[in-house]
Amino acid sequence: MHPLFAHPFSMKWNVTVLEVAPDGFLSPACQKCQAELDIHQPQADDPNELLGTCSQCGCWHLIQVAPGGTEAWVFNLPGVDFVRETLTQARKEAARKKPGAPKGSTARSPKNRVKLGSEGHSG
Repeated sequence: MHPLFAHPFSMKWNVTVLEVAPDGFLSPACQKCQAELDIHQPQADDPNELLGTCSQCGCWHLIQVAPGGTEAWVFNLPGVDFVRETLTQARKEAARKKPGAPKGSTARSPKNRVKLGSEGHSG
């Protein structure tokens, strides 16, 4: 586990209810920029779990369709921006908890490092 994510953290997950018509749901919009999403079906045998990608802003969304197709929801998926923001906050908090640590230092202590032998195995 990465040392900056050693503890659970919370994230905001936006959910949008999709309008469902008798012949399927209407084209969902990106939650960030409102552009129409490109729909992908990652698992050929499961049409109830879809991926929506935005060609305008790059956001990804999980689309869940209820069995029978009577309800559908769009969930935003955390991207690299979320990870960067979370890492920045974790570094700030780690620096505050370690008095005397050099500013910006996030290296692990030597006791946690693994040395590899000449054949690439730990020893």
